[in-house]
Amino acid sequence: MKHNFFRKILFLSLFVALIFGCSSDARPFYRNLPFEFAIHYNEDWEKKEYYGTSVIAFLSPPEGELDSFQENLTISVEDQKGDISLSDYSNAVIEQVKSMGDLPDVYLNLLESKRILHRFIPGQKIVYTLSKYGYPKEFVERDLLPAIDPEGFTVQIMMMWFIKNQRAYILTFIAPKDKYDQYFPDAESMIKTFKIY
Repeated sequence: MKHNFFRKILFLSLFVALIFGCSSDARPFYRNLPFEFAIHYNEDWEKKEYYGTSVIAFLSPPEGELDSFQENLTISVEDQKGDISLSDYSNAVIEQVKSMGDLPDVYLNLLESKRILHRFIPGQKIVYTLSKYGYPKEFVERDLLPAIDPEGFTVQIMMMWFIKNQRAYILTFIAPKDKYDQYFPDAESMIKTFKIY
């Protein structure tokens, strides 16, 4: 009888671990119940909920007072009306990304586009650079700065998305191109823990 009781407790413990996910990751844990996803994040990265169009954003620690761009990993969720295939959604997103290259003083270079599998959920990943040439319009109009900045500013962006339960989950990592390789391993370690329920 006693042996049977311990067997039931063990079975129940295993069942709970499977349902809620068992993780030895000691980093802080963020779970969003309405959108049914969770992720572990690096404790030195700042967490900001409802950041722009994102449900959650994680911003790298500033490198100093003059650091004007915080590398960031964001998660957005889009409800889909009806069933949409990953292929159709991916084509629409990639076309939308490519259209940014048609803007004045902007250059876009698509570096990678491939299908991926994350926790048995198929998805799509793209990596691209986006260069903006030209100072802010308000300064140019007041003749404070020339119209063209020959140096420009280039960011490298990694996007991946998955469709589950009529929702698209989009993870985006953005960093200045010259710091992308430095910060991507931190973002990637967070992405590996991302889970859709």
